[in-house]
Amino acid sequence: MSFTTPRQFPATRMRRMRRDAFSRRLMCENVLTPADLIWPVFVLEGEGQREAVPSMPGVERLSLDLLIEEAREAVELGIPAIALFPVVDASLKSELAEESYNANGLVQRSVRALKEALPELGIITDVALDPYTSHGQDGIIDEQGYVQNDRTVETLLKQALSHAEAGADVVAPSDMMDGRIGEIRRVLEQEQLVNTRIMAYSAKYASRYYGPFRDAVGSAANLGKADKSTYQMDPANGDEALHEVAMDLAEGADMVMIKPGMPYLDVVRRVKDELKAPTYAYQVSGEYAMHMAAFENGWLDADGVILESLLCFKRAGADGVLTYFAKRAARLLATPVADGRDSAPSARNDGENSMEDRSPEHVPAVTQQLSGPIGEESGADIPTPRLNQTRAGIKPKAKPQADADLSDPSLYFNRELSHLQFNIRVLEQALDESHPLLNRLMFLLIFSSNLDEFFEIRVAGLKHQLALGDASTGADGRSPRAVLAEIAQIAHAQMARQYQILNEVLLPALETQRLRFRRRSDWNKAQGAWVRDYFETEIMPVISPIGLDPSHPFPRLVNKSLNFIVQLEGKDAFGREGGLAILPAPRSLPRVIATARGALRARLQRVPSSSPR
Repeated sequence: MSFTTPRQFPATRMRRMRRDAFSRRLMCENVLTPADLIWPVFVLEGEGQREAVPSMPGVERLSLDLLIEEAREAVELGIPAIALFPVVDASLKSELAEESYNANGLVQRSVRALKEALPELGIITDVALDPYTSHGQDGIIDEQGYVQNDRTVETLLKQALSHAEAGADVVAPSDMMDGRIGEIRRVLEQEQLVNTRIMAYSAKYASRYYGPFRDAVGSAANLGKADKSTYQMDPANGDEALHEVAMDLAEGADMVMIKPGMPYLDVVRRVKDELKAPTYAYQVSGEYAMHMAAFENGWLDADGVILESLLCFKRAGADGVLTYFAKRAARLLATPVADGRDSAPSARNDGENSMEDRSPEHVPAVTQQLSGPIGEESGADIPTPRLNQTRAGIKPKAKPQADADLSDPSLYFNRELSHLQFNIRVLEQALDESHPLLNRLMFLLIFSSNLDEFFEIRVAGLKHQLALGDASTGADGRSPRAVLAEIAQIAHAQMARQYQILNEVLLPALETQRLRFRRRSDWNKAQGAWVRDYFETEIMPVISPIGLDPSHPFPRLVNKSLNFIVQLEGKDAFGREGGLAILPAPRSLPRVIATARGALRARLQRVPSSSPR
């Protein structure tokens, strides 16, 4: 190694500066902020459309109206830019990708609408043809299926120009065609679009980490078993990347990109050291999916690992990171909390910290953002089967001192997120083998029912706040929009976990006890008839009471009071004509009412208004 040091132990004890939080902070070499993050988003046609990407839990394809609202929150969180990727309808795809430069295409319309709604937000557009080609390649192919470089560049020029004319702040060619940066810069200068920046995907590798992204934009099926190794870089090569980046800078690129991210941090460091240009990296879909799989299974601490992974990009030399964790990370970074645990020396631990004992010290530049209840309560850390209070996000808070700042968000829990964490702990009981098997199934069903009620009441309340234009933050520092975003991410993960527990744990265990659940598609006629009869005679009378309490939002739940609707005759004590009234049923009335099979019949009893009943 070229670096040598005269420092020796014990005159120099490297751990000395790590002893306390203040000295660790003083010598911290890299800092992660929301300004380092670029959020990749997927836009689709329509209104009010929201589609989950199954291979990327928590990531959604959004119609433009919803994307604008999500982007508005990104601005509030301090994220400077989004990277826009279209989900193109199959009917618009073609061999020559003509839709890519349609002035009224999805991307072009989205750019105009986003810039009108959020002029301060940077809009980065993807200049590539794979969302638009019927074959899924990033360019125009010949009869042998080979991507033609110069012919493709002609189309990329039209696409980049259409984006710039629509108002894109940055065009980002990700196609890896030779010479396209110089041609795009020439056309932008020619059309007086001199301030349109170019972020060149200069070192984009032919990686297997892109699979979930291709699912998200709908190009995976078109590409099939073909690959892109004739134009994207060989993962074995590093020196070649320096040539690619240097040529793009010489041709007029303002920024350069390395893709994928974490497996190629050595390339990021070499590019930054050698060329000293604005350098960015993309934490791609496969990296995101791997992290999420570990989080959902409780194998990694979600909040800590997200911030640590992004900090690694900064340490490697990246000026910024494209990451699907952008909003989640920005929320974590938005609430600094004092690192009180470092006021005294920590116990020596020569082995790897356990999940429960792992502290934010593993992420030096963001230590203050990770400690305390806000980070724990966010719900991103999916609990493991053997849950304890720390993992559940309910570690007792220290009592405020007399001079405590009561406006400090770290002193407060968020009600909705705490309620959701309680339900997660209920779900965890379904994995506790100390409970009888049927009780474990009961816990899973209770979680499902509680989640329904949570959305009917608590989420509905938050949505109503948004509808009224309420953007205020609570004592915990969160706005209704921020809370809803966290709930969406947690709920998607927990719903997937619920079905995983049911299908992979409980049902196989019940089958070993000769208790089998038959799917409806497997029923024979006799079984189907029995289920229908049981529902009509035993269940329907209970979930359809004769009278409903209008003040209760769940009229079909069985654990609520039963009421009668009665018609009154005559006048009441105030001289008013009789009408309808709702009377609670006496508790002696059986909950299950015998009725004729196939229907629930009830007769309105006519009661004189003077009657005490």
